[in-house]
Amino acid sequence: MDEIILGNIKIGDGHLFKIIVDGCQNHMRSVSRAKEMCQAAKECGADIIKWQLNIAEEEMVKDEAIAASKDILAKWGSIWHFVEKFAMPADGILEIKEYCEKIGIEFLCTPFSLKAAGILNEMGVHSFKIGSGETEDLPM
Repeated sequence: MDEIILGNIKIGDGHLFKIIVDGCQNHMRSVSRAKEMCQAAKECGADIIKWQLNIAEEEMVKDEAIAASKDILAKWGSIWHFVEKFAMPADGILEIKEYCEKIGIEFLCTPFSLKAAGILNEMGVHSFKIGSGETEDLPM
């Protein structure tokens, strides 16, 4: 396997495995909760923590965004409403990125739109994780 570099981390033959924690939307739009999660991941030995940058209007059509989970559908009516309520805004993502740099854990983020990828690029995020649902989105 060819060597891949994610920030300060080398992945591939001759390198130990790496632990990636998926923070997802578990911060519930709270930067302080996200920072606590970053610190906990670091203390548990994780090498990388991955977040998501969602921009609902760039990803889905409001009236057609059906939730994949019955629980989300019952509570929020659609995934659009869930994303609108809990997605971390770009300024929060930047604050989390800077905190990760401060404590020494690699920051990784999944953009769910070309606009989100551009925002992450402007922030200086060195690596993106593209979701499996976006693999046919060639501009991404």
